[in-house]
Amino acid sequence: MARRKLSNAELKATTHRFVSVVDGLARVVQMLVKWGGIAAIAFFAYKSIACLSGQTTVAQLALNILGNITFSKSVVYTVAGGSAVWALGERSFRKKNVGSGTV
Repeated sequence: MARRKLSNAELKATTHRFVSVVDGLARVVQMLVKWGGIAAIAFFAYKSIACLSGQTTVAQLALNILGNITFSKSVVYTVAGGSAVWALGERSFRKKNVGSGTV
């Protein structure tokens, strides 16, 4: 049996229905990926914390070293001093280049 040729309105309705179904499926897949990724991150974070509980780890030792107040102060002063030296050098560089008209 031969298929009859569809009118423009019927083609439009069929295409619209197909696009609606595909759009709905795409939205479901998008949400599954989004929430599945968030659930996976939460699961692996839980597992990593549960794995480390009750044990002395490298992370705990690093926190003890970084938590030492004298070490923290020396790091802060080093970073602040380096930033100040860099800012003064940048300022003199800009004055020299902007004043001469070349950038």
